[in-house]
Amino acid sequence: MVRTRRIPALALALACLPALVAGCGGEGGSRADLERSARRVETVLGTVSRVLPAIPIEIGKDGRVARIASFPASSVNDFFEDLTGTPLVGRIVFFSHDYLEWFDSVDLQHLTIATRPEGLFVMANGRPLPHIAWNATTLDNLVEVIGRFQSDGSEAFSLMSPDTYEALGLLLPIASRVELRFDLRFPDLAGVGPDDRREIPLPPPGAIDAMVDARGSGETPLETVDVALSFEPYSENGVELGWVPAVFGFSTVDLQRLVKGLELDPEGKLEIPRLVLREDLRERIAREKIQSVAAEMRDDGLYARVDGALLPHLAWSEESLVNLSDLLMRLYPGDEDGLPDDAAWVPLVRATAPMYNDYDLALQFAFPGG
Repeated sequence: MVRTRRIPALALALACLPALVAGCGGEGGSRADLERSARRVETVLGTVSRVLPAIPIEIGKDGRVARIASFPASSVNDFFEDLTGTPLVGRIVFFSHDYLEWFDSVDLQHLTIATRPEGLFVMANGRPLPHIAWNATTLDNLVEVIGRFQSDGSEAFSLMSPDTYEALGLLLPIASRVELRFDLRFPDLAGVGPDDRREIPLPPPGAIDAMVDARGSGETPLETVDVALSFEPYSENGVELGWVPAVFGFSTVDLQRLVKGLELDPEGKLEIPRLVLREDLRERIAREKIQSVAAEMRDDGLYARVDGALLPHLAWSEESLVNLSDLLMRLYPGDEDGLPDDAAWVPLVRATAPMYNDYDLALQFAFPGG
């Protein structure tokens, strides 16, 4: 039996366009070079997205792209190298043999990945999953927020280097202006998949349109806040030691002192954790003067704001949540034992995903100075 592994999410999302992204993200390139590359990418994508239907991509048994839209990958590479200066996929191994065995063992035959002005959509075996919903405004907000978390040579928390951010800032807005769909088909390995395996048809041409039409109302979220938390500085002997969470004016440090002062725990068994915010995060938030972060779970998705700016959100429906739970059950059929460290979330999400659209909960975190 194939041992379960973590899903290579970035490989799945970027498998179709790595060379184009790399063409804009080379280290050391000038701003003018990046802009020219971005314009070239947008021209190519904008052109093909208007004339091409769904593009099937066949993954070979070696984990490399074997065929693109029924053409050998080598021919497509040559075509894109003429247009953009780099091949589309080259000879990159996107999926190791272990991953191909894993997918085949659970009969995951194909993934559909589509980018639209409304978001990034994913289907597994033709079944819709929760997707990332965006528009031009929320993508611009995301670029601005990520920009506040660039590496600056300090020990403060960072997401990426300035060069990578510059390329990302040019590429992300392009995503809201193209319509592309890729159907990644995985190989049927001998002696691995179900003996009675039947071919699952690819989603019909209008499948992504149906997902767009099935989205929620899209009303502005976070109009009310159900739970408001704040982080407050705490000190000992006049020295500030960090930020701790507080609710209703009481921080974790205050509660600790209250328990001790009122002798509510004479045996000393009650330990209230301080939950001190990571120092690198505290330094970044303070440096960028971030005032608040808010999140809201609704029947149509999970929304987030940073300083009031709405970001792209995770959108779902009852159907897509059930499909997500079912897919995780197949990929990770056991319990926590044997799961990779970064897949510890799987059992919880697998069990609770079908209920997410039953809740309406908003949280807001405020930071000192906000």
